[in-house]
Amino acid sequence: MRMKRFLSVILVATATAIGAHPSAAAATLVPFGPDLAANGWQLMTFPRRTPTRFTAQGPNTLSIIADRAVAVLWRPMRPAEDKAATAQWRWRVDRSVGPTDLSRKGGDDRAVAIYFAFSDAVEPSKPIDLGNAMQSGQAKILMYVWGGSAPRDRVLPAPHIGENARAIVLKSAGDPIGNWHTERVDLSADYRRAFGAAAPALVALAISSDSDDTVGTNAASIADLVVNP
Repeated sequence: MRMKRFLSVILVATATAIGAHPSAAAATLVPFGPDLAANGWQLMTFPRRTPTRFTAQGPNTLSIIADRAVAVLWRPMRPAEDKAATAQWRWRVDRSVGPTDLSRKGGDDRAVAIYFAFSDAVEPSKPIDLGNAMQSGQAKILMYVWGGSAPRDRVLPAPHIGENARAIVLKSAGDPIGNWHTERVDLSADYRRAFGAAAPALVALAISSDSDDTVGTNAASIADLVVNP
């Protein structure tokens, strides 16, 4: 019932906005299932590391298990989806590694993170390759994190990506687990706070869970991920 109410609020708000502004783009409810690959999701793995397991649970829910593992599940955004001012989702953590230092390479394990990749250097007709864009500096990444030891709303460097990424803590490893929580973020404001400029087009989304350095286990879920223009 909570999921139905959550989606109803989103759809009513979107319909109201479109009715008031006929040229406005629609919100994007990002699909996961029943098949991740069919919905554009790709798995980024790393040498000599066990990959995190991502499984669609229905059309709008993703299950995540990282058992001494790390991987990034990502999806390019279509040109019609690239306007991003705010986003919202529900997430829960049922098992997590302990507090870590998210700013330290080799010690930044976390239960779950959602990445929003922005770029003005990608050809609109050519889907982005997120790994290449991250390595080349063509994309800047906002990472919203559940994990680590820093307090909520702290902006931290992302040690594996460098100056083109920032992590924003929404929940720390010490927060209660086992229940769904709703998050709403202002992508435009957070991008300006992190990088000092207006956000360009949203070119990709990604989700990660990382437990290889702590040799631990994460179990998490994400549902009803929506990006609003």
